[in-house]
Amino acid sequence: MKKRILLVEDTEDWINLVSIALEEESYCLISAPTIRDARKKIKQSKPDLIILDLRLPDGDGVEFCKELRSNKNTKHFPIIMLTTKEKEAQVIVGLELGADDYIRKSAFKEGELLARIKSLLRRTDRIEEPSKILKSGTLSIDIEKRAVLINKKQVKLNPKEFDLMHLLMSKKGKPLNRTFLTESVWGFEYFGTSRTIDFHVAQLRKKLKPHGKKIITLKGIGYKFDENK
Repeated sequence: MKKRILLVEDTEDWINLVSIALEEESYCLISAPTIRDARKKIKQSKPDLIILDLRLPDGDGVEFCKELRSNKNTKHFPIIMLTTKEKEAQVIVGLELGADDYIRKSAFKEGELLARIKSLLRRTDRIEEPSKILKSGTLSIDIEKRAVLINKKQVKLNPKEFDLMHLLMSKKGKPLNRTFLTESVWGFEYFGTSRTIDFHVAQLRKKLKPHGKKIITLKGIGYKFDENK
């Protein structure tokens, strides 16, 4: 599944630079020009990492970093700060408040940004230590082999169906909105018009047979996996 990177930055040139860098590794870039927009994007998309400019139209990036670290729902997000030379004093404050790393705009290099992103995401993945096998009754997913089985017999799924099933089962019982599902599996921002997600869910339900009823539609929200069904 594609990793979602939220860039909180209001300058179009910098958005383009970061976008070009992230395209090389097939990350899903989500951008927000203000702190207000960033709060909405975080709630909708649950990014895997945040790149945060220190100077924003509606507030101070350092204060926003402090806000993120004080909230139980956002305190675990890795944060990389974007800074200019004259803001280096703020970098020290930001790191003390919980930012994980920083990049100087004056010395920006695509390779360095990607290396820092990869390092932080690896650290996060190690902390989460996801199970290699997910189970729900006679339904199981072997993550390493990318195989879905019912009664130990493999169910033929295409790559996107597998990614969607993996995501649903790894978040058992949790409501997952369309934005989160679409960005995680397809790697682009969801604007409310695509029915791709519905088609893949319908296909999954057919292929999973009795287990298909465990994928619950949440009207106006998205879907969740309920293993009690």
